[in-house]
Order: sequence, then structure tokens, then C-alpha cells
Amino acid sequence: MNEKNPKFRRPDGRPELRGVDDILRDAAARGEFDNLPGKGRPLDLDDYFTDDPEHRIANRLLKDNKVLPQPLQDRKEAEALLQTAQDLLAREDRALQKAQEEIRRASAPLMACFPDRQTAVDRLGIEAWPFCFAEPAPAPRPDLRRVVRQAERLRSLVAQYNGRVGALIVRYLDLLEQANRCIRRHNDRLALTGGLRAGFQMMVLCDVAARAQGAQGAQAQFPALPPLPEDLPGRIRAFCGETRRPFWKRLLNAKGAK
Repeated sequence: MNEKNPKFRRPDGRPELRGVDDILRDAAARGEFDNLPGKGRPLDLDDYFTDDPEHRIANRLLKDNKVLPQPLQDRKEAEALLQTAQDLLAREDRALQKAQEEIRRASAPLMACFPDRQTAVDRLGIEAWPFCFAEPAPAPRPDLRRVVRQAERLRSLVAQYNGRVGALIVRYLDLLEQANRCIRRHNDRLALTGGLRAGFQMMVLCDVAARAQGAQGAQAQFPALPPLPEDLPGRIRAFCGETRRPFWKRLLNAKGAK
């Protein structure tokens, strides 16, 4: 009722009591219903009548307020967590490739001291050949001071790389576990409804172990490097001292060549 409109007032000035039908009739006469969405089309009441009568009003309130039912919220959250996990792998893949290239460049001066991989592995005291190290390419007279400096830097780079890989794996698996919790909650809520409607299918749990260790798993995609020993510079000096000819022998060879 519009108390300020004299059209709907009695002669004594009091508001006129009008029914809903009168209000709707006046609104239709003014053309307020001419451009409503769906005009001229039959009403789609399938969703309305397929809902459980006990939940019909609640579902309608959720829809009108653009709030997803809890199972769909759980599904949406699980899918977002899984996508975040994949984005994390893609982002870190690029960063770790740059780190591997930096390690390869830093290892090149050290590999100039060794004739082959096995010798390098044995003398450096590491478990296996690091996949991103430069190949051994022995030089006649490597600069020992430069090699020692690079050895200290290389050890730091390897430690940083392994730390980043470890943090990545932990974060990735944590996202998968969070997604699994959402999936379990989603499936449990659906199981309680007693029936599944379209769009409310059960979700499959992530196989966290397979995603971590399988052929395409994160640990296979980003393998850690064998840690370098703390006495790496000393090992380099010792090996170069053993293999480098004494000065007097080099001097005699130089004179003999003349």
C-alpha cells in the first residue's frame, strides 16, 4: 500500500485496504509484467517437484541466494585444491629447471678435474651421479682456487635445490590430502541423502601414494640430488694434489720439449 498516493485513500484520508488481487491487477495494467524473464514459455517445474518436499523450501532459498548445496561446495573445494596442486607442480617445474641449469654450470669447473663419472662419484663421496651435473671433461691444468670456490657454491646450490624439492613434495601431498578430506565429506553427505540426482555423483579419492611415487609422480618428476659432503673443497684439493704432477717434473718436461 502506498500511503502517500491519494488514489488509494478513503474520503476520510485513511489508507484504503486493498487485496493482493487488486494490487496485481493494477500492476498488470501498468505493464509491470510485460518483460519478465521467460514470458510466453511454460514454467519448468521439474526441479521443484523432484526435490524432496522436506528440502524443497531450503533448496529454493539456497538457489535464490546463490548459495551452493554443501555437497557441491565440497566438490568445488576439492576440484580447486586438485587444480592448485597441478598448478604448483607446473610453476615449480619451471623454477627447478632453472636451478638445475645453474647447478650444471657451477659443476663444470669441478668436472674439469675428473676423467669420468665413476671417479668423480668415488672421490667426491656421493651416493650416485647427480643427473644435472656437467659431464667430466678433464682439463690439463684446472684453476684449483676457482675450482674450490665453485665447490663451496655448488654444495650450497645442491642443498637449496633439495630443500625446495622437499618443500614442494610436502606442499603437493598436503593439497592432495586436503582434497581427499573434501571428497570424503562430499561422498558422506551424498550417501546420507539416500538418492543421487544429476550433478551429485560420487567423487573418486586421490591415490596420494601413486601421485607421489609413481612413474608420473612428483618425486619421480623432481628427484632430489645426492647431498655433497661438507669437506667437498678438501676432497677436491686432495684429488688435484694426487693427480697433478709436481712442479719440477713439469719444469723438466718443459725444458725437454725445448
